[in-house]
Amino acid sequence: QVQSWLHHIVPNSTTSYTGHDLKDMETEDLVTGILGKGAAYGDRLRRSITLLKTFNGIPTEFLCPISMEIMVDPVVTSDGHSYERSNISEWLAAGHHTSPLTNTTLTSSSLITNHNLRKLIQTAFFTVARTSSPRNASTRQSS
Repeated sequence: QVQSWLHHIVPNSTTSYTGHDLKDMETEDLVTGILGKGAAYGDRLRRSITLLKTFNGIPTEFLCPISMEIMVDPVVTSDGHSYERSNISEWLAAGHHTSPLTNTTLTSSSLITNHNLRKLIQTAFFTVARTSSPRNASTRQSS
């Protein structure tokens, strides 16, 4: 599901990087490989890659239990667990009436946006990006 994360960061991306590539390759090599020489989305992509590398593993609360990828649009189901909207929607559309996590029957197919979790994920991306930017690094060194 690296591709769905990457498509969210860089729409129309056609690269096929894996999670291992993101972990092992240098950030600038990844950015160049994904964007070519185009600058569009470069800063956004650098921040996202920096988050992945900084945490050296993403907090499990940020990951969808179905895909094990970072959630972009987390929702809560009737079992109280959060999932990426597209993944749980696909699960329900396939005719499942149970929780993919606990296998208990879901009392409803309603999906409720998990605003708090989405804000936590977005804040983590923003905080890592802000603290890792060259401007802030020079400010910290001169203090």
